[in-house]
Amino acid sequence: MKILVYGAGAIGGYLGTNLASIGHDVSFVTRPHSVERIAAEGVPVLESGERLVAPVKAFGSLAAAMAGQSYEYVILAVKSYHLPDVSADLVTHFPNLPKVLITQNGINVERPLVEAFGKERVLVSSITAPVNRRDDNVMEVTKPKRGLGIAPLLLGQDAREYIEVFDGSKVFAFGLDDYRPMKWSKALFNHISNASSAITGMSPKQVYAHDGLFRMEIAMLREFLAVMRAAGIRPIRFAGTPTPPIAYMIRFAPLPITQFIMKFVLEAGRGDKMPSFYQDLVAGKTQNEVLYHHCATAEMGVKFNSSAPLCAKLGQIVLDIATSKSSHSDYLNQPERLLAAVGRL
Repeated sequence: MKILVYGAGAIGGYLGTNLASIGHDVSFVTRPHSVERIAAEGVPVLESGERLVAPVKAFGSLAAAMAGQSYEYVILAVKSYHLPDVSADLVTHFPNLPKVLITQNGINVERPLVEAFGKERVLVSSITAPVNRRDDNVMEVTKPKRGLGIAPLLLGQDAREYIEVFDGSKVFAFGLDDYRPMKWSKALFNHISNASSAITGMSPKQVYAHDGLFRMEIAMLREFLAVMRAAGIRPIRFAGTPTPPIAYMIRFAPLPITQFIMKFVLEAGRGDKMPSFYQDLVAGKTQNEVLYHHCATAEMGVKFNSSAPLCAKLGQIVLDIATSKSSHSDYLNQPERLLAAVGRL
């Protein structure tokens, strides 16, 4: 199958190289300065001590990738806030694309693709295998034996052909009938400490060890779960994500027990690693994926009459820092400033 992967970062490189390794004709759309390197060296993936490299093509723009070419499958592996621009790029250069798989985390990230191509051509996914891009441009899978859940956006649509494309690779891809429980279950973990760490510069473990921030986090996660329930979506377990018991604990367990257990949850997840919201802030990016997490949760809360004020406040603070409406230095390593900004609990 001829496959176009838009984005050659951690997730795009991981998926594209695995697909190329089992014989698919894979082309990347990447930054112009990376084209020669990828064409010559591929996009190496390191998993369980084994280095995987496969021949791929690379182009510096979608227009170049489409010159005299067509593709049977498109995978989008860019930041969520780039999807509107990428969607417009596809409308211009590949309006008749057959199927597009979006890999971005978050709620309602698919909106620009649906507006451009309709639900019937969009597949959504959640990847539970953490992949990091190292300084030597190797994509390292830090927790192997996780998976890639794929579901059609149009409920009831048969997407097996586009799931089975991964058969024989090291990517454990599996299908789900309904994308919503998958996306929201993954979003629960994306909400954990992401905004708080981004604002304070404290690691997830430090955030959850601070009593005030911990109480704020649990209150925010309870808001998220309340919105999820109001939307009629139940948490599910998939590919190593123990979402239902974590959700139950957050809702009902005494706070000291929850705080103790969350230390182990964080160690199994990000732990000391700073999350993506923070990385974008320190990189000086004026956009942030908090739009598709805390902000989107608050938006959905309005839709389903389930208030999520903490999600809204945390999301707005991150956006204000990103757009220089607030100074990051006012919050860095100052948890009390954040608690004062959202209101003490």
